[in-house]
Amino acid sequence: MQTVATLNAKRQALEASIQEQQKYLESVNKEILELLAQGGYYGTPRSTPIGNFIFPVQGPCSFSNDWHAPRTGHLHQGNDIFAAAGTPCVACVSGTVHQGEGKNAGLYVRLAGDDGNVYYYMHLQRFGATGHVTAGTVIGYVGDTGNAKGGPPHLHFEIHPGGGPAINPYPILLAAYR
Repeated sequence: MQTVATLNAKRQALEASIQEQQKYLESVNKEILELLAQGGYYGTPRSTPIGNFIFPVQGPCSFSNDWHAPRTGHLHQGNDIFAAAGTPCVACVSGTVHQGEGKNAGLYVRLAGDDGNVYYYMHLQRFGATGHVTAGTVIGYVGDTGNAKGGPPHLHFEIHPGGGPAINPYPILLAAYR
């Protein structure tokens, strides 16, 4: 049996690790905001116009900047938007919707935006429209499929500029939410 002192030492080590991760997350978020302000990602000029971007969940919801939060075996590659199961998810931009199902993602949609970016919507309860859609079209509904089963219903949302690596969607979501 472990002693209270041993458990307290482990707790303190975990708290210190969490503080280090939070500092790193804040530095990454600052860097992303600077890149967004410059209008470029990964040194390549590209603009993601907020004016044409529609918030992906229609209805009451909540979200936070959980980009790169620790997950089992990886870092979180998007933001979770919590809403009641069945809340409509809409195309954030015009583009082509591809529906799929994965072990971890559950029911998901890949939106290849006409803007050249790729957007992922994961853990859907069910699908909406497919094929080419205009911004604002319902393409799915908030759920808890995949590795979110049994947890609070939410939309896991990712942005991949130019189809490349994911970026933190939080600044864009925040701007579109207002």
